Amino acid sequence: MGKKEHQLLENFISDQYSKKEYLSILNQFEDDDQFDAIREELKDHWEATDGSIVSDEIYLQLWNKTKPKILQSEMHQENQWTYRLRNVFYRIAAVLILPLLIASFYFFTQWQDLVQSETVYAEIQCPPGMRSRFNLPDGTTGWLNGDSYLKYPVQFSKNRSVELTGEAYFDVRKDKHSPFRVNAQGVEVEVLGTRFNVMAYDDLHRIEVTLDEGSVEVSKQGTSLNEILKPNEHLVLDKRQNQVAIRSVQTSHFTSWKDGILEFRNVPLDEVARRLERWYNSEIIIQDDVLKDIPYRATFKNESLGRVLELLSLSAPMRYEIIESKPNKDGVYEKQKVILKYKN
Repeated sequence: MGKKEHQLLENFISDQYSKKEYLSILNQFEDDDQFDAIREELKDHWEATDGSIVSDEIYLQLWNKTKPKILQSEMHQENQWTYRLRNVFYRIAAVLILPLLIASFYFFTQWQDLVQSETVYAEIQCPPGMRSRFNLPDGTTGWLNGDSYLKYPVQFSKNRSVELTGEAYFDVRKDKHSPFRVNAQGVEVEVLGTRFNVMAYDDLHRIEVTLDEGSVEVSKQGTSLNEILKPNEHLVLDKRQNQVAIRSVQTSHFTSWKDGILEFRNVPLDEVARRLERWYNSEIIIQDDVLKDIPYRATFKNESLGRVLELLSLSAPMRYEIIESKPNKDGVYEKQKVILKYKN
């Protein structure tokens, strides 16, 4: 090591250095060849201090300085990285306090990059018979319908993406630099700021998107689906035939569920039954297949399930039987059952 480099190292150890000198030392430690050149110099300095430079007090100061950064991560990661951190400290302290400081600086730079690169998700589950209001980290609000599931990152990145199973109404906070995306069974709905409804239940044969205001782009990877909706338009994707239909509608017919109103507009009884199951947390069995395709047009507000079934039976050849909920052998009450039969 030359005289200039030797003096630079002495200045650094004695805490008398400029920013330029600090960066120069840091570069030497990062370069394997240069580090080999100063290794002996470091050992000599360490031996001269008789190892006393790494006292318990200094170690505790280093630990207390770095500990808060570790606590920013999840608990299981904390345990893992704390263990690694202690190993790094003990190993490097056996050589020199100077490499310890530089290594810890590098370690936490990498640690912060790791934390920032990981995405932590939150989940909202709304049980059957309920409706839940939600607020997302970006200021977007909305409603989740019964038997629905919403997954979203606790901190949005440039692209605000959520995953939906079931039905939800979104009032998206506008951000022209960051699109908002809803992923539902392979269908993606992208917006900048608008209000719209998405229905995508696993057990229904179609996915629906209804636009209140603004505009949305609806697409599906691997298909030709790429539609831009205008206000008061309603898109229906038939999942079985992969066919799309768009029409103008009164949007309240498809979004009033969030206000406690249940509406059907030419909906087949098979789908009516599925929606009633979620609305009333019941099990509905259509005993005769001939009933499944009968279309219904009705609006219900604050009606009991029995009253809804009574009104539906007036407009179709259908009769029903309600089997009240009873406890099973474990004392747990099962869902009430409804059996729909064809009326001759």
